[in-house]
Amino acid sequence: MNKEDNKTIEKVLEKIQGVKPKPKWYFVIKGYSLWVLVFTTTFVGSISVSSIIFRLVNINKIGYMQPPFPGQAPLPLFWISLTIILAYLLYKEIRLTKSGYKYEMYTIGLTIFSASAILGIFFFILGSGYVADRLVARHFSLNQNIESLRQQMWLRPDGGFLIGKVLEKYESSFILQDPTMKEWTVYLDEKISSTEKSLVKVDETLGIRGSANQAEKVFYACEVKDLTLRGKGFFKEKAQEGSGRLQNERKLEFMRNTICEGTPS
Repeated sequence: MNKEDNKTIEKVLEKIQGVKPKPKWYFVIKGYSLWVLVFTTTFVGSISVSSIIFRLVNINKIGYMQPPFPGQAPLPLFWISLTIILAYLLYKEIRLTKSGYKYEMYTIGLTIFSASAILGIFFFILGSGYVADRLVARHFSLNQNIESLRQQMWLRPDGGFLIGKVLEKYESSFILQDPTMKEWTVYLDEKISSTEKSLVKVDETLGIRGSANQAEKVFYACEVKDLTLRGKGFFKEKAQEGSGRLQNERKLEFMRNTICEGTPS
């Protein structure tokens, strides 16, 4: 060996001698962190799926709005973006493991998607999609939640639209409490079908189209639509107690069979 070779060997030996082996706890924590990332990615993916299902099931509750309408997109962009980021990080971490070379991106992605889809359906039944929809809308502007869009469309008494929960039901009228806690007396037009009348049930959320008398808080309905959100699970709205008024229906001085002529459509 020449002098240059000896110098190279000495440098290599010096570097090796300066390397300290990593403690056992480092590898233990690294192994656990990988599993934490796996569960986190799957959980976020499940929330994303449940939120997608919730929006798709309830998008028709918004009403007469026609796209494009801000925030109406059925895809929860926040949850989808977060899932993609976590899935990519998981892929990079798995590839760094001893047998990580065996797994391709599509294999890991398909596994995460399958697990997320199964859990996402279960989470939707529990009401997680509803909670996720509200949570993101409260802190981010990517999507308005379905409830806000629904209220924005239907809570316009002057425009002929009213939304609320049924408190009390009578033969041809009922008491409706809107989202602002105001109570309305709603009279059903004689031309309303029996199918629409059957929607009027205590604690149900309804959308009413017709005309309003703001001074007396009276609404004359010519169309009734079920606006109860599906997929709330355990997070159902609490029923509001009625005021106990209108034990006998008030008689109006005009014919109710003409109140819907010329109402908004």
